Amino acid sequence: MLALFLVTLLAAGSPTAQAERLAGEALAEAQVAPEPALGKARRALLLTRDFDPTAFVAAGRKGELVEDEYLQARHAYRRHRALLYQAVGACLANMGRAGPAGRYLARAQVLGPSAERTVLLARSLLARDRGTEALSLFRREAQQGPLADEGLKLFAQAVDAVGLPSAQEALDRFRLEALGPAVVEALPA
Repeated sequence: MLALFLVTLLAAGSPTAQAERLAGEALAEAQVAPEPALGKARRALLLTRDFDPTAFVAAGRKGELVEDEYLQARHAYRRHRALLYQAVGACLANMGRAGPAGRYLARAQVLGPSAERTVLLARSLLARDRGTEALSLFRREAQQGPLADEGLKLFAQAVDAVGLPSAQEALDRFRLEALGPAVVEALPA
C-alpha cells in the first residue's frame, strides 16, 4: 500500500506542482461546488506548508544555495503560497463564510498582491461591513493605476459604506496622494 502511494506521489510530480494543480482546480470549481473545492484547496496548503528552497531554485554544488538564490526561492514560495491561500479564501467566500475567507484572502494579498486578490478581499470586507478597510485596499490599487470594472464597482460600494461624497472625488484624491504630500497639502479641505 505504501509503495503504491509513493509511486502515485512521484508520478504526480513535485509537491509544489501538485499543490498548484489542486489550487487551480479549486479556484475553477469554487463557484460551482465550493465545499469539495475547499477540500482540494486545503490539501494544497498542506502539501507545501514547510519551506524547501531547493523546490523553487536549482541548488549549486553539494546542494548549496547562495544568498541571491535563497532570496529568489523565498520570493517564489511566497507567490506559490499566495495562490494556495487565494484558493481557500475563494472557496470560503463562495460558501458565504466571509470572516474566514477574509483572513485567507488577506494572507494571499500580503504574500502576492494583485488586482484580482484585491477584488476578492474587498468583497469579503464589504460583506462584513468593513468599508474603511476595503477603501484602504483600493487606495493602493488606485495609486498604481486604473481599477478594473469589478474593482470600480466594489470601490463605489466602499465609498458609500464609509459615507464619502463621491467615488470620483475619492479616486482623484488617492491618485493625487501618490504624487506626494506637497500636492495633497495644496488641495482644499
